[in-house]
Amino acid sequence: MVDADGGARHRRVTASARSVGRGDLETVREMASLFSRVDQRRGGGHARMALVQYLTSDVATYLRGTYLDERVRQDMFSVASESPGGPENYYPGPTRVD
Repeated sequence: MVDADGGARHRRVTASARSVGRGDLETVREMASLFSRVDQRRGGGHARMALVQYLTSDVATYLRGTYLDERVRQDMFSVASESPGGPENYYPGPTRVD
């Protein structure tokens, strides 16, 4: 069954049901590095939506996953929090300072 977002819900459920390993961690590290390079070269506005989507779908799924290796779990959370759009840098909409 394909839902309105093209089956992403099914992929998220399936991904969170499996173990997260070192290969998944390395993938997230590579993507974080890629987004960081774009941020440094072009500024924060470029690829922002792609980064937000990646964090809220792929990375969030990994963070909810099952880990057989505690070090991989710790490193995954570290990489996610240090990403250019990590929790300390993400604001879901326009912000206004009065």
